[in-house]
Amino acid sequence: MATLAPLTHHFTAHALGVSDIPQFDSLQHKVHDALAPADKTFYFTKPLSFLQRHFATGGAGSAIFLGDQLVAQALFVHPTLDNPTTGMTDIVIDAPLSQISVLQGLAVDPDMRGYKLGDMLIKDWLSSSPLLGRTHLYAETAQDNPYSWKLFENNGVPIVSEGVDPSDGLKLYNHHTIKAGLS
Repeated sequence: MATLAPLTHHFTAHALGVSDIPQFDSLQHKVHDALAPADKTFYFTKPLSFLQRHFATGGAGSAIFLGDQLVAQALFVHPTLDNPTTGMTDIVIDAPLSQISVLQGLAVDPDMRGYKLGDMLIKDWLSSSPLLGRTHLYAETAQDNPYSWKLFENNGVPIVSEGVDPSDGLKLYNHHTIKAGLS
């Protein structure tokens, strides 16, 4: 994981890890609770067991703090032969598992919106994943959440297809880009 540069407004950033799970859990619930009822389909909280398994199986993430408070976070899923799950629900991925990174769970504290923290997390993912050989970068967003899908598009991760989450029928956009890795 690349180290993010120091941020303005006394924000600091670092790789997200197991020790951050309690704060990650707290922030994801704060974000979900602040959503309007109709928007709660945009963002699902991850169970603690998922977060522990995520880091135990090679997953990564980025965190942005204001002082000692976690204010923005994103998980990066790095599938392997032992753990091939990508988290993408309705897209055929042709890349080898060892080259895939999927951004999930991007969340920004509702009180910290407007500081471009989501952009910073996506840019970190775009720059750090290829350093690990993860050159095929994917994400999915809800079609009726233009803020989310525009965030990816504005950072060079275009919509490549539409899909439907089979668990709840949510219409999705699938995003994909390829970044050059180390040669």
